[in-house]
Amino acid sequence: MKSDLKILITGAKGFLGRALEEKIKISGYKNVTTFRSDEFDLTKESEVKRLFEEKDPYDVVIHLAAIVKGIKFRRENPAATLYDNLIMNILMQEYARKNKVSKFIGLGSVTAYPEDAEIPYEEKDYLKGEPEETNHSYAIAKRTMLMQGLAYRQ
Repeated sequence: MKSDLKILITGAKGFLGRALEEKIKISGYKNVTTFRSDEFDLTKESEVKRLFEEKDPYDVVIHLAAIVKGIKFRRENPAATLYDNLIMNILMQEYARKNKVSKFIGLGSVTAYPEDAEIPYEEKDYLKGEPEETNHSYAIAKRTMLMQGLAYRQ
């Protein structure tokens, strides 16, 4: 029964996360866990581990959390943008795997498409070129999350 599924949503306090959490609850799912970023720092393995240990085992993880902070921040801090988003995505997928989560959904980004991709975008073009420069670090983290997920499915 869907109301029994235990769902974790990261990034649920953001724009998309708030809307998704509301839609999931309206759809009849009762066991939905969310948190604020000051409760669990997803860039630290000990915090991700604590998230999975302190809460009920999850059936589904919907990973929306990201450190975006705007184009100016990403342009001035490409290494921090890459590292923080990579480590967060890697840790969330790895702990979902270790804890036998049956479904992991990681949110991609249109910024990960190549700069010269034709519009409308098509999934087959996702990795066919370099992302736009100001979003490059963030986009690479999103692409890596996809590749990790594909590796875990094998």
